[in-house]
Amino acid sequence: MAVGMEGIMLFQVFVPLLLIATPSSSEKSPFVESGGSIVLKAEEVTEKVTSIIWKHNKDKAAEWFEGDDAPNYYNKFKSVATLDTQTWTLNISNLQPHFSGTYSAEVNNKDPTQFVTLTVLGPVSKPAITMDCINDSNCTLTCKGKKDGLTTYTWANGIEKWPGPELTVERIDHDVVYTCNFSNPVSWASSQGTVKKYLPPPPDPGQKK
Repeated sequence: MAVGMEGIMLFQVFVPLLLIATPSSSEKSPFVESGGSIVLKAEEVTEKVTSIIWKHNKDKAAEWFEGDDAPNYYNKFKSVATLDTQTWTLNISNLQPHFSGTYSAEVNNKDPTQFVTLTVLGPVSKPAITMDCINDSNCTLTCKGKKDGLTTYTWANGIEKWPGPELTVERIDHDVVYTCNFSNPVSWASSQGTVKKYLPPPPDPGQKK
């Protein structure tokens, strides 16, 4: 038996991020939402900087050599990147998924020892809830959103929480609202479904008291 739902609601939050990635170990792996920004900081050097080449994977993103009037930018970074020639940071704005990858800076023609692996993700989709009641006393709720490999599901009823896209619950003597939270590392959205209270079947008129 299928039980209908009332008042399915969706809440979404979008916050463009400005992230400063300063590797303290050999590699960092930040997540940024599409449309956000990141500031990449080169490893510190003690000598005078005479050249710097920022790379995205194996391709040049930006470079500066002593004597240049201004930094040079390449390909998709021409309209979104700014190389600060005082701090040697690379600021990238309006990030999109194709900016994901590994970033490194070659300072004074030396091989980099620190790397930043950036992942740019879009906001999660609106999750849809379906509900099936196998019998009069139990119902299974299923939450489904567009998965990207980094999404997670969490169910909650205001008191308890359960992981995963499916939840089997017992119908009780009052309605209960269950919320499915669908999220990735940079965004979340939620929908709500109501499990109606259990109504025992009416007595058989022909049954003797």
